[in-house]
Amino acid sequence: MAIVFERDLKKNIDSILNQTKQDDFEIVIVDDEPEWKKETETELLVRSYNDDRIYYYRNKQNLGMVRNWNRCIELSRGEYITILH
Repeated sequence: MAIVFERDLKKNIDSILNQTKQDDFEIVIVDDEPEWKKETETELLVRSYNDDRIYYYRNKQNLGMVRNWNRCIELSRGEYITILH
């Protein structure tokens, strides 16, 4: 399951980065994996981009889907927001 998620996340990030000619956007990724003792696959994937427009956060506890979406919105700095899942 995690492999499929990571592959889909990579496709989504690549799609966003390849579709726009603008630099005034951000991608906010909030990892709902509460295991703090290791880097998650999501974290490793995001770091591999080395792109200042991509922000990675990890929740201290699993919030569940809707609360995690709300966390994404709280962390976003843009005027307009869309949730890609």
